[in-house]
Amino acid sequence: MGPSNHTQVLLRLNGEYRTDEFQASEEFVLDRLAEAHDPELGIARLPSEARRHVRRVGHYYADYGMLAALPTIDSDRIVGVVHFRVREAWAVLEPYTRAERRIRGNSYWRYFEHLACLAAVVDKEKLLSDQRLMCCESLGADAVAAIRSASVVREPADP
Repeated sequence: MGPSNHTQVLLRLNGEYRTDEFQASEEFVLDRLAEAHDPELGIARLPSEARRHVRRVGHYYADYGMLAALPTIDSDRIVGVVHFRVREAWAVLEPYTRAERRIRGNSYWRYFEHLACLAAVVDKEKLLSDQRLMCCESLGADAVAAIRSASVVREPADP
């Protein structure tokens, strides 16, 4: 898989995050799953709606984790995008994943776990600094004032 293919996959994953369906699933996982369902059920034994939300979120981060494990991908770029969210999702889904592994006898969602571990050991601010991402405050007062004063010319809406 070449660099342009990697870019396409990353853009697709970023687009998926912005969908209403993914947002609803992540909200369910983070806010309601643990209160509603025993982690000892694993994942496959969850009721269908809960299972659908859990799988959507888990597979999403597993896909990012698979990319991060490739030798041709800069895993720091991926971790920079999902740093907080993957740790938050793993914190909730880890006990369900561990139960699923016991039930299946396999290594379910190891790529998801890999990504959560990468995110746990990295200093995100240093990672972003190393990527040379610009910050408005570092540009000086004149640049910040110019950015803040920029106006967008909009055409009037049709009556």
